[in-house]
Amino acid sequence: MISDPKKILIICFSFPPFPGVGGRRWAKFAKYLAKKDFNLFVISAKNENENVSEWNSDVNNAKNISVFEIPLGYSKVLSQNPKNIAQKIIYKLLWKALPFLVKGNPQDKLFFIRNKFLAKAKYLIKKENIKTAIVTIPPYKLAWYMLELKREFPDVRFITDYRDPWTDNKSYHGFDNLDYKRLAAEEQFEKEVLEKSDLILNVHLQSIEDLKLRINENSKFRHLNNGFDKDDYLNIKITKADRSKIRFIYSGSFYPNLIYIFEPFLNCLDRLKTSHPHIYSKLEFNFYGGMDHNAIELLNKKNIDIVKHHGGTDKANVLNKISDSDYCLMFTAPDYSFAFNTKFFDYLYLRKPFIYFGHEGKVSEYISNNNIGEIFPHDLIEDKWYLFLTDIDSKIKPYNTNLDISEFELADLTQKLIKIMNE
Repeated sequence: MISDPKKILIICFSFPPFPGVGGRRWAKFAKYLAKKDFNLFVISAKNENENVSEWNSDVNNAKNISVFEIPLGYSKVLSQNPKNIAQKIIYKLLWKALPFLVKGNPQDKLFFIRNKFLAKAKYLIKKENIKTAIVTIPPYKLAWYMLELKREFPDVRFITDYRDPWTDNKSYHGFDNLDYKRLAAEEQFEKEVLEKSDLILNVHLQSIEDLKLRINENSKFRHLNNGFDKDDYLNIKITKADRSKIRFIYSGSFYPNLIYIFEPFLNCLDRLKTSHPHIYSKLEFNFYGGMDHNAIELLNKKNIDIVKHHGGTDKANVLNKISDSDYCLMFTAPDYSFAFNTKFFDYLYLRKPFIYFGHEGKVSEYISNNNIGEIFPHDLIEDKWYLFLTDIDSKIKPYNTNLDISEFELADLTQKLIKIMNE
């Protein structure tokens, strides 16, 4: 059988309809690859949640995207919050058992279903004579489990796509509390993936430089950014809201590792409430998305009534809210100061000034160098944020509305991906 270079296997745990931001990157690339007449065969976790991916529509109507869902089995328990006593008992038993069953990071959603992912991948490679397989991580060990494909099908080009750092991760996916032995095991898994992959894509330039230090072969690394999809913004409704308010918005999940900058952020508002009540009353802060319970408790304790947490909502509504806001907030974990995340591109496309809190890095450099917002370093928030707010009534900061952002357009990024795959 003659292979078709336009047939691609994508292995993505959280591909739509599975919910979560982890499926966005390859849902978007699949959408635009399909428009270029590529045939995509996607292996993902079966969606057994009530919620459906916000990017389901991107892939639902494409005739040449075939999705093969793997039932979660026991992994379903590990992926959801238990809702009854029976689920709670099983949940606790599995989490207690995993450290004895799993090498490396015990927070392994794939342990019970890894062989099903592998079997489906082998079947599709043989049936469709596929010569390009792309594995996107996290879950990180997915790439290591799939290395067997490279051993069995050496002529298949095996591509690993990093959406987040693996063993350099200090904020997410359970790496912050790993002991030396388990971290060393994960480092070995990652090294094997780096050495045996034919090509390594990475969202972050800084991460690429770090990974190059792990192996002798540096020519296999390629930078492939996230970006914005113009189609997402076609139906935005510009509302005529009360312009006596100055609106700030945060969209997306608010994680536990952001408390270190959330507290000084709130302290300044508390101080402003007493010192400048006329300014305080004009401000409005809206948070859309899940929020860590410690952050919610802190917000309630501080009693800052101009800060509202609205919980999750659909993507279209969030984009409308961003469009109607004056400033967009970014809170960044210490080891993610280089990460251009989904909310960054929504803010960027809608030409909204950034208000960045956290450690300085690639993101803050981009904002500062291009004059599209204000930076509040993690150790200067108490003073600098307060001074900014006290002056907010007198002038609007200049914003570079002429900035060329075409390098982040997903249609163009997909062309870059195709070029990489054809090298």
